Amino acid sequence: MTAYHVFEEHCGSAQLIDTCSLVTRELLSCLPPGVLSRHRIGMVLNFRTCFDKQAMIDARCGTRRPDIVFGHSGRGVEAILERDGYSIIYQQPRPRRTSEPTGVALPDPAAVGQGILDLFKPQ
Repeated sequence: MTAYHVFEEHCGSAQLIDTCSLVTRELLSCLPPGVLSRHRIGMVLNFRTCFDKQAMIDARCGTRRPDIVFGHSGRGVEAILERDGYSIIYQQPRPRRTSEPTGVALPDPAAVGQGILDLFKPQ
């Protein structure tokens, strides 16, 4: 739903970087072999890899640092986001179902970069 609401308000000016290559195939065609891993949901750009290799990915794919990050969960996700200058603006109140080996459902955070953080502050 996050993408729906962003594009509803900012159609034409927002860009979706689909790290699972489900809706767009941009990353499949520009990344070297071995960067994406195959999962049952598609070819996935691992969250940590996305941030650790951001400069290479941006140079090869014509992308840029995301303003909004959502839909990623796992141990350490919040720490990676905060380390890279993002602020967590939403934490899903109830964990969603998961297929993680631990059987523990981890909530998805939504985070924004410092450049647009003021847009999310109460007026």
